[in-house]
Amino acid sequence: MKPEYDDAMARARAALAVFRRTAAELSNADATADVTTALRHLRDDLHRQDAPSVARPTRR
Repeated sequence: MKPEYDDAMARARAALAVFRRTAAELSNADATADVTTALRHLRDDLHRQDAPSVARPTRR
């Protein structure tokens, strides 16, 4: 397959894993502090240096 496709799929899988982990944290949250913590973790995961970057759209 094309390298661009593989890169896009890797980014999508990584983002999905982050969202699943956050959803699991939120489903177990029983207080506002837990929700706030889960959302902070989501923000941190999405802004990490090694986080998958958003691909730039290609011009056609």
